[in-house]
Amino acid sequence: MKNITLNRLALAIASVGVVVMSGCGGGSDGTAAAPSSLSISGVAATGAAINNGTVTAKCATGTGTINTGTDGSYTLTVSNGTLPCLLQVTVPNTTTVLYSAIEPDATTANITPLTQLVVANALGGDPAAAYLSGVSTARLAGTRLSSLRSVCPCGDNMKSANSNAP
Repeated sequence: MKNITLNRLALAIASVGVVVMSGCGGGSDGTAAAPSSLSISGVAATGAAINNGTVTAKCATGTGTINTGTDGSYTLTVSNGTLPCLLQVTVPNTTTVLYSAIEPDATTANITPLTQLVVANALGGDPAAAYLSGVSTARLAGTRLSSLRSVCPCGDNMKSANSNAP
């Protein structure tokens, strides 16, 4: 008798759960979801900070541009942006252009001559050509970039889990 009562109670709870969950189905109330924005920060440097450099991001979806501060730092917002992204910094009054990349689940991407080498290795070629031609960001999300994290303490986008680098 006790077993039948427990079975009925379990059945009743499950039935209520089904009714409640069925009200959560895929309908829409006509309002669009708020667009998300992606925030990427880091430091651009050639040894010295890049003051007032132009940082541009080309992401899986979305692009963004901002200038660096006097200390080379930047925080870039990409409306409706999704990672990964290829980043470029242009040093004012020079012909110097450097590249970096940021993978999914990362928030920091420093841009230095070392990150340029890492990205060139990951892409298997010149980052400038890839950036200008609209590189497939899928190439950035693969194992080649991930495998290079251990050689470059370049921000949380490229450092290994056991690295003590900042």
